[in-house]
Amino acid sequence: MAPEIRMRASLSGSRDGKKWPARGEVLEVPEAEAKQLIAQGIAEAADAVETATLEAKAETATVPAKTVAQVRAAAKAQQEEADRLAEEEKAKAEAAEAERLEAEAKAAKEAKK
Repeated sequence: MAPEIRMRASLSGSRDGKKWPARGEVLEVPEAEAKQLIAQGIAEAADAVETATLEAKAETATVPAKTVAQVRAAAKAQQEEADRLAEEEKAKAEAAEAERLEAEAKAAKEAKK
């Protein structure tokens, strides 16, 4: 008698012209194939017994208030630095535009002479 395996994963395609059984379903296969599927984690021996516990403990994470304050302070400092750099870039762009307009006015004045 060939060993029976229980599928632990869903496989696409077919086996011997039939769709693979769904996860949790049992299939009879040759011993070598059973060993291979079990070794790959795709299946388990059909007589394998799984146990489950109903006790679940909730996990919680706490962050010290000091750490939260430090993160907020660092974020605020980064934002202030970004704002300062943006203002510098804006001032440079405005100065370059003023120089360009001044040069155009001077060129126009020279052209009239």
